[in-house]
Amino acid sequence: MEKDDLKIFIVATHGEGEPTGNAQAFYFWMKKTIKTVEKPVKGDVIVFGLGDSQYEHFCAMGKFTKNSLVELGGHLVY
Repeated sequence: MEKDDLKIFIVATHGEGEPTGNAQAFYFWMKKTIKTVEKPVKGDVIVFGLGDSQYEHFCAMGKFTKNSLVELGGHLVY
């Protein structure tokens, strides 16, 4: 993610705010990298979170992804 170009993320929330199975590695990478001083995300990011508003943790993964990518250096477009 070090190229200065547009990145689009479509993420779903599973269960009680957890990432889906195929997003777990990405989730743990963001959690680990936020604790460092690195800013490996360059360029613009768009995050689209999928979820069911009936759940207490509605779109938790989308919100986490958006906040994390910005903290990691991305420029939020939408």
